Amino acid sequence: MRLLLLLVALLSLGCQPKDPRAEMTPEQVAIAFLDAIYVQQNTQLASEFVSDELKELLAHYRLPSSVQRHVLGLRMNNAELMIGDVGIDFFRLSDKDIQVTVKLEGDLDFERRLDDRTLELNRINGYWYVTKVEMDIHDING
Repeated sequence: MRLLLLLVALLSLGCQPKDPRAEMTPEQVAIAFLDAIYVQQNTQLASEFVSDELKELLAHYRLPSSVQRHVLGLRMNNAELMIGDVGIDFFRLSDKDIQVTVKLEGDLDFERRLDDRTLELNRINGYWYVTKVEMDIHDING
């Protein structure tokens, strides 16, 4: 009887759905964070992808438009997001200070804008989190 209970318990543990967030790559987390801010306009959703320090900033600014302006330094409507560059080792062994550059293209005041944002990510407790946002070093939009 004990063996049967043990077998049932082990099988039920194996049937638990995996947390999809745990399997996300740094690139996917970076896109999900910016998508939550620029496309879905949802700071609550965006806060799931950031460190505690950035989470406080998102809570302070609350509105996606304020987060775009003050945290990311780039207001934009109808944004399209693309991965530009990933600073990670080939075998993905590093868990710290991974830089992902995301290209954003969208509208601001009826003009098309193209800009980059580099996000720094760290793995914390098995999940990737955005820990820092760097502005576009080329500043092509003046």
